[in-house]
Amino acid sequence: MKHLFAIAIGVICVLGLAGGAVAEEKAAAPAKKIEMKSCTLPGLPPESLCGTYEVWENRAARTGRKIPLRVVVIPALGTDKLSDPFVFFTGGPGDSSVEAGGWISQELKDLRQRRDIFLVDYRGTGGSNPLNCPELQGSQGVQGFLDDFLPVDKIRRCAEDLGKKFDLTQYTSDAAIDDIDEVRAALGYDRINLLGGSYGSRAALIYLRRHPSGCARRSSRAPSPRTSSARSAWRGAPRTPSMA
Repeated sequence: MKHLFAIAIGVICVLGLAGGAVAEEKAAAPAKKIEMKSCTLPGLPPESLCGTYEVWENRAARTGRKIPLRVVVIPALGTDKLSDPFVFFTGGPGDSSVEAGGWISQELKDLRQRRDIFLVDYRGTGGSNPLNCPELQGSQGVQGFLDDFLPVDKIRRCAEDLGKKFDLTQYTSDAAIDDIDEVRAALGYDRINLLGGSYGSRAALIYLRRHPSGCARRSSRAPSPRTSSARSAWRGAPRTPSMA
């Protein structure tokens, strides 16, 4: 993965890349700044800062359950720091951006000289109210690679169980991206640089469409079009409610 993002730095955000001009979504005014503290997480640099930021599960209603989002900032290495950090959108959907922070901090080491990297686990993933399905963990070892992928009966059972506790209609890409823009504001960043791979490239496009004024630059690796769906890749499985 050496020099994975080397070609990306000159890519300027253009609203038209996201499929045409649209009204920008307004980020909810953060209730308070995030208290970031030194932390130790596997694979992350020792200077990393961690925090938690709560958002409404139903962002439109702004009532009911709140979701704690896991937030990590990997500070710039140099003293002449620039104000626009990089945010990394990981793939999946379902992977943890924070858990990818170790190799991201190495891959972007040159860029880290003057810019922070900030990471947020999407709602429903990683350390942000994860919606885990024990039925889909699979067997260990080689057999785990031979088992059926996304078996329909287990997906339905998992969705039914999770639906008793959470409103699964609120775990969408749009909601997750609006969460991240709210975190951006709470951290005091005016504009951010977007990096994404696989599903994360789609997430970056959604951010660009919904919050264009918050974007300085965008880069994608193995891009996934905004119009594609996970179902097109796995025809045998029903579309899951998470990250639709």
